[in-house]
Amino acid sequence: MLKRKRAKNNVDTKRSSNEQISRVYTSTPNFTSGRDFFTAVTACSERSGLPSPPISVPVKLEQSGTIADFQFRVTEHNVYYYYLEFKFPEESQVERALLRKLLGGTAKDRTGKLQEPGIPIPIKLTVTKINQGMEEKIYGKEIDPPRSGSGTDFFTKQIGHCDLTPGTYRARVEILRSAPEFSSISVNFLARMHSSFSLFDPQTLDKSKSCPQ
Repeated sequence: MLKRKRAKNNVDTKRSSNEQISRVYTSTPNFTSGRDFFTAVTACSERSGLPSPPISVPVKLEQSGTIADFQFRVTEHNVYYYYLEFKFPEESQVERALLRKLLGGTAKDRTGKLQEPGIPIPIKLTVTKINQGMEEKIYGKEIDPPRSGSGTDFFTKQIGHCDLTPGTYRARVEILRSAPEFSSISVNFLARMHSSFSLFDPQTLDKSKSCPQ
């Protein structure tokens, strides 16, 4: 099982305002990297098979490079969405507001630029289909995703979506710029179906909408 480690409370009044915001989350447990999580999942998969969406993989954003690299199985042809999920304590409105400031807003100006862009988190997602030991690239996207949704204890940034047919896949998630401001915040990579595609019909598939790249 994964071991959680608590971040040390290191107060430094000389740090930037963004770093001061991130220090509020020092009580939030840090997860191991996506690669370490995949190792744990693989050990379980040998007995129970590969995971299928919905999938949640803990990731870290403080260093650039690969933050998640894992295989999964799709059993239903449908559209699958990919997100970064940022968690905060449900009972704390203060921490919710501070995390929202780090992530930025959703309002845009007349030119289409975000009025509150937040901390940049450029992401590269690659999804390949595995068949007889060969990998075929199905989906690829580089994006600095804006904040897209929220709940009682989380915010999300949507990376993209693509329809996948039944089979075995590999997802690789890379962060192209380190974001140490999120080092003490619980962040997950999510892969799941969207409720609006519950009546998905492959016969009327429009690739420009079901898998935009």
